[in-house]
Amino acid sequence: MQRGSKCQLRIQGSYTLTTAEVASIRVAAYEDGAKEPASSTTLPNARKGHSGWYIDHFLYIVSSTAKQVTFQATLLSPTGAVLAEGRTSTVPIP
Repeated sequence: MQRGSKCQLRIQGSYTLTTAEVASIRVAAYEDGAKEPASSTTLPNARKGHSGWYIDHFLYIVSSTAKQVTFQATLLSPTGAVLAEGRTSTVPIP
């Protein structure tokens, strides 16, 4: 990854949903510890139980000032409440 470049990433994971019948998975890229994502997408219809998921072409355009980007998946209830947060993956931008 380089500043100003367009990246397409495959991101995958799994979840176990026990507290709700349905949820969604938000995958986001956060630059330099920002609260708002530089890029994000949501996968709807995560069902109760255990399942795997993936995004084949997660689009992220690296800003010209980014020093690092952190990717994170979050499991959200139908009302938008955070049910669980996945492990983060941080990548330095040279």
